Amino acid sequence: MFQNNRRLLPFLAAVLLFLNLLPLGAEVLSNGEGVYILSAMAYETDKYTREEALVRELNIPEGKRFDSFAALDEYLADKAQDLVNLRVFEDVTYRLELLGDSEGEKRFKATIIVDGAWTLYPIPYPKYDSNTGFRGGLKVYYSNFFGTLTDFYLGMNIDLRPDGDGWEIPQWSINPELGNISLFGQDFALSLMQRYQESSKYNDEDELYVERYNYYSTDIEIKTTLRLPHSLSYSFAPKFAFFYGYQDQLPDNGSGIVEEDMKFSFSHSLGWGNIDWIGNFRRGIAVSLSNSLAYVTEEEFEGTVKSSISGTLRFFYPWHILNPSIRLRGLYSFTDELSGQGGGLRGIRDDSLYGIYGGFLNTSLNVSVIRWKGVGEALFQPFFDMGMMKREGISFDKKYDIKYGAGADFILYLDKLKGLVARGSIGIDLGNPDWSDGRKYEIVIESSLLY
Repeated sequence: MFQNNRRLLPFLAAVLLFLNLLPLGAEVLSNGEGVYILSAMAYETDKYTREEALVRELNIPEGKRFDSFAALDEYLADKAQDLVNLRVFEDVTYRLELLGDSEGEKRFKATIIVDGAWTLYPIPYPKYDSNTGFRGGLKVYYSNFFGTLTDFYLGMNIDLRPDGDGWEIPQWSINPELGNISLFGQDFALSLMQRYQESSKYNDEDELYVERYNYYSTDIEIKTTLRLPHSLSYSFAPKFAFFYGYQDQLPDNGSGIVEEDMKFSFSHSLGWGNIDWIGNFRRGIAVSLSNSLAYVTEEEFEGTVKSSISGTLRFFYPWHILNPSIRLRGLYSFTDELSGQGGGLRGIRDDSLYGIYGGFLNTSLNVSVIRWKGVGEALFQPFFDMGMMKREGISFDKKYDIKYGAGADFILYLDKLKGLVARGSIGIDLGNPDWSDGRKYEIVIESSLLY
């Protein structure tokens, strides 16, 4: 028997050595006592991404200490999820290797492994929005700019809309942006915008426009987000803008539009939450409180201060082939009316809601209807939205100041183009009894989600 046991000794030793080197989830590690040290980091990158970009993005310090293997594993899983949330990788994994174990200290080497997706794509597109008409445009996305994980975007578009006698141009814009720029250990985004745009307010009760005009604007904005403890974040964005070339489309109604000249604004928000992408579904909850302060010069460069505040809650929950979600928003303007608030409701015309304060509810149910592995996924999203605004100087009338919209979005994701989404939305205004009225319907085809 002793001879048989001697033959088993090498086999048992090999088994014990194998268990000691298991990379993840091994019981011998997860139940062990002592200190777990992340002694070394390595990166296996793809042809699209530079290693130094991953180092900068993840900011994982070597020598970080944990009181359990589970805490170490969870930390790396969270870092991998951060990369997934960038929507530029097809797959992100990590590997742990035990380097040594002495005096109660277990030292590990972690390897982050990424498999990148092609992220440079110019997209010429047609679009239709019943608020602004037909749109022709070009969007250029480069979400991993030369492998640096910097985001480059260039958007150009022009709208055409019939005006009874022919066609008019209610809006055009040129918008280059650079995002995820790392400066002093902090990520910034820089945006330039040149546009010609329209502002309007429509009174459903009288069935006429009370305000409608076009103007030009040029602005530059810098944005960043500070990551704080306990899943908190603080974002701020100073912006400087010029306004000029006002064209009143209702010169005979005496609307008396106020022509702003320049604006310096500071928008900031405090947020809490964690929303992750799980495939093409989302999971989590997030809340934010935002404030905008602006110093505006108007006619003859007389300056005034304008301010508004808003709060938002978003919630997503994936369940099998379903992904229900809600968004709650409330806002208050301390100075003048906020126009175009119908833009946050599907099925409701943008110009039909405006006022000093209001609240909004969006409810959606994402349903995965087609999943073609390696190609993409199609989602069907029925929705119900509602909102209200209190107009300045006018008594609240629930018939005209509360809006309800219902319908469905059709959403398409492509596996190889993680940063791209196509959405078609068809909605109806449930409060408008006239089914022959074109304003009862809102149709939108665009390349972004509502929320």
